[in-house]
Amino acid sequence: MLAKPAQGESAIRLGMIGVAFANSQGIVTETAGKLSNWLKVGDCLSESSTVLLGMDEAMDELRENPGQRLTLPNICLDKYNQQNFHTIHVQWDSDNKQFVISTTTLEATNGSEFDDLREFRAQQYLQERLEEERQHFRTLYERSPHLALCYDTKGQLIAASNDLRLEFLGEAPETSTLHKQLTEGPIWSAMWAGEKLNAHPLKATDCKGDIRELELSGYLVTPPDKLSKEVYYSLADVTERNLYRLHMQERSAELEAATKQLRDSNKRLSRFASVAAHDLLSPLRRIATFTQILGEEFEGPQSESLSFALRAIQHSAERGQVLVDDVMHLTQTASRVGKLEAINPTELLKLVAKDSDLLLEHSKGCINYAGTKHYVMGDAKLLRSVYRNLLSNAIKFRDPERPLKVTHTVSDTGTGHVRIEFKDNGIGFNPEGAEQVFEPFTRLVGEDQVPGTGLGLSIVQEAMKAMGSQVSASSIPGVGTTIALMVKAIEK
Repeated sequence: MLAKPAQGESAIRLGMIGVAFANSQGIVTETAGKLSNWLKVGDCLSESSTVLLGMDEAMDELRENPGQRLTLPNICLDKYNQQNFHTIHVQWDSDNKQFVISTTTLEATNGSEFDDLREFRAQQYLQERLEEERQHFRTLYERSPHLALCYDTKGQLIAASNDLRLEFLGEAPETSTLHKQLTEGPIWSAMWAGEKLNAHPLKATDCKGDIRELELSGYLVTPPDKLSKEVYYSLADVTERNLYRLHMQERSAELEAATKQLRDSNKRLSRFASVAAHDLLSPLRRIATFTQILGEEFEGPQSESLSFALRAIQHSAERGQVLVDDVMHLTQTASRVGKLEAINPTELLKLVAKDSDLLLEHSKGCINYAGTKHYVMGDAKLLRSVYRNLLSNAIKFRDPERPLKVTHTVSDTGTGHVRIEFKDNGIGFNPEGAEQVFEPFTRLVGEDQVPGTGLGLSIVQEAMKAMGSQVSASSIPGVGTTIALMVKAIEK
């Protein structure tokens, strides 16, 4: 079988060369024939011979299965004679309790026939290795954690991962919808036209009868033997992902609609607040004006009670105007979206203090600055409103027994935020009310002691929220109050 028939005299001769016998322990007891000398009496089959070296398990299997034969083909026993190829056969003779080792040879008698034999042996070896590789490939494909499979030119399934078989192919792969889509129609034609598919959308029915959405990748390859071509496919089940995307798109549309509705509502509310503020301020101004006229008309010692009533009415009207202004300011601040830019907070406070220099001078107040070189990311208009209200509070709630002193400290926390402390030495408040001071209309000091609407720190909090920042307060009665601002730092 290993060589072509020769014309005339045979160019390749096949014959028995030698035989040897070994006992149950594999020790050679007898040899006969010309080439049996590759085994000598006393040698151990699996230790002394390079041909059978390390084949203990194979020998044990022969003893357990007397009908089997171990065949080792195409072996050169003589390094100086490479034209002769020998085949070694090993069998177990259960009757005589011994191994029988026979040696046959193929002898090439001329160069051309030797070349043919060598080429045939090389091709035979290549085919054996390819078959081993193909079997290894099929094993890897079956154990793959991915959905993968391949087909030959006739659309016959060569290999498929176990998960794919369980989910989509079942016991009869040729009847599955996935098999038909991959071996028929445009996808199959595209593969054999040499096209490559990448994330191609595909729908297939799984073994449970559910329709699954897949992404298909495929390409045509030529195996190493170059005798055939195969189509390789890999699939990704994107059903859950697509459902999630659809859900997110629906949620995004809902949020966009809600955002638009909220934006429109805020615009209407802002217009209503402006109109309402105008309508409220107009009668308050008229009350204040006519109260002043009446006071001038009836001024005199005989009308002290009337003068007191008129002054109370005028005071209430003026307070109403301030209250409406503060409410409008709070509403505008809460609805504003901060436009962040690099700001030096120290320089901004100096500008605000300059506008209030007369009040500071009247209260004999001063401001000390620390950390003047630090910059923050903030909205200049909002931060100016924060400083205006903080400075106003410091002046209103100062201790009359000592000059007002404000300390403004800016420090980088190293956490992406800059801490700004606005500390005064005023009358302070009970620490238990630290969280309440930012609530609208909350006053921890009676109006008879310090006038105001109770909206100053509420405006501060809304301004900080609009900039994506935070504010907190702490105080010691009789010592002073500290307002801490955590503002975004400039990215380095």
